[in-house]
Amino acid sequence: MANNTITAAKGFLATGMHCGIKKSGKYDLGLLLCPGGAKAAAVFTTNELPSAAVQVSKKHIKSNKIFAVVVNSGNANACTGQAGMKNAIKMCSETAGLIETDPHNVLVASTGIIGKQLPIKKIKTCVATAATRLNSTASAGLFAIA
Repeated sequence: MANNTITAAKGFLATGMHCGIKKSGKYDLGLLLCPGGAKAAAVFTTNELPSAAVQVSKKHIKSNKIFAVVVNSGNANACTGQAGMKNAIKMCSETAGLIETDPHNVLVASTGIIGKQLPIKKIKTCVATAATRLNSTASAGLFAIA
């Protein structure tokens, strides 16, 4: 099987898993890692009410290097107030702690239901598990479409 995923690029590792955000049992958490760091670029929504993930990542994208992106689906973490902001920051902090980098070197993305708080305890547990499963296989790079 040819690797045409994000892990085809040398130095990128990824994994995905079911975290319990989606009731369907489909993958709802992904982790992408570049151990050497990478210069990143991003395009963000122009919506006047951006999600917490967008607000946090807009700040973090200014970092010299990005080492990881933590992604969840099933919950957009949008219109969730200060608690939503804290949860987006926690996702970055938890990931950063596992890979030994500054939280500002981690981006976060969330998509799904609007107005519902993230199940942050589940996410923290799953991020820790995901960090142990990172690899460079083609199947690992497909986490976003599972």
